[in-house]
Amino acid sequence: MTSAKAIAANRRNARRCTGPRTAGGKRNAARNSLRHGVIASMHSDLGLSAAVARIAAALAGPGASADLLALINPIAEAEVDMLRARNARVALIDLAAATWVADGQPERNAFVTALPSLVRLDRYERRAMARRGRAMRALRKTFTKVRE
Repeated sequence: MTSAKAIAANRRNARRCTGPRTAGGKRNAARNSLRHGVIASMHSDLGLSAAVARIAAALAGPGASADLLALINPIAEAEVDMLRARNARVALIDLAAATWVADGQPERNAFVTALPSLVRLDRYERRAMARRGRAMRALRKTFTKVRE
């Protein structure tokens, strides 16, 4: 059983470890995933923004209104994020498989070493899927209101 002294120490530590409190600290924390290469701005990367535009145009159809494109754009962005995560996962697995047999001896640590990155990519993909789902629900809700 945990002592009262240990519980009090845990509570004191928890009060001090609440994350960034200043606007600058929060801004820095928000950029962590960008710094680590997990998230890239869709608008700053021409290849990504072109892919988003192609997917959005395909989903919206020809002659879509600006309002419809505004609702479809987050869906396309999330889809591109999911595709990026899946492509990165394939590259990691291919790299681990290429090092699997080095000099005729199996290197089992290659997949074990890749696991933390694979877990992060899976989490990133799930978040993108959740974003896509929310955007699709918003689109559906808008069309439901229009029909009523």
